Amino acid sequence: MIPPLWVAGPVELTGALAQSYRRWGGEVRVLEDAPLPVLQPAGRIMWLARPDSASPATALFERCADLAPAEVPLTLPDSTAALLVLPLVLTARGVLYAEAIGVAGRYLWQPEPLSDKARQILYRFARGLVDLLEPLTPGVYMVYFAVVCGAVRFEKLIAHPDRTALVTLTSQRPDLFCCHWRCALGLPVVDLQVHRPTAAAFVGDWPDDLLLRAALEPEASLDAAAGLVLVQAPTLQQARSGLEAILGETETDTGR
Repeated sequence: MIPPLWVAGPVELTGALAQSYRRWGGEVRVLEDAPLPVLQPAGRIMWLARPDSASPATALFERCADLAPAEVPLTLPDSTAALLVLPLVLTARGVLYAEAIGVAGRYLWQPEPLSDKARQILYRFARGLVDLLEPLTPGVYMVYFAVVCGAVRFEKLIAHPDRTALVTLTSQRPDLFCCHWRCALGLPVVDLQVHRPTAAAFVGDWPDDLLLRAALEPEASLDAAAGLVLVQAPTLQQARSGLEAILGETETDTGR
């Protein structure tokens, strides 16, 4: 039996992790604004946001900024992403690398099309980052790279699945929220696979016609807490086309 779990952070992230944990029979409580000394919850607390006060997560950010080189020996002239996010799943047995997530404005997708050579360069950089920051707590880490005129630069490391990880709820098995709690509890994560390429967009308002168009798209789903529309398909191009049909936007609008 898995132990009770407390989660803290933005509602769209705590909701995704709680749903995953409950599917496995676990009990989850969302930690609200009450101070920890008063609450004294039983069970593990998982933070899905950077704590404001001094903490190991804060120290990790500072060490990462000081130690990691900014330049990455890689150019991606054909990429439409403004950001690449490489998820690392740090298990008790080592590091697993998920497929990169592309981000352009409010749009995100997985997998970002990369050559094997580009993947290996990103993997080596991320592995070096892990080595610099050891020891790290098992869990999911999101490594951010900026892509400017094809040049790739390291930006930051986030020590938990963030909003970009929501795209993996339909694209990847197991998704990053499931990976995070499994690693934290010492449970195995054997492999990461893209199940169905997914394109997604954060939408501020939910007009009725958008909901209707989404209902007509056979592989679309909505995350109301995050304001996220997701479309999965056999190929990334088909997923993007489905997303465009729902949003009524063009290829240029969606970052292609």
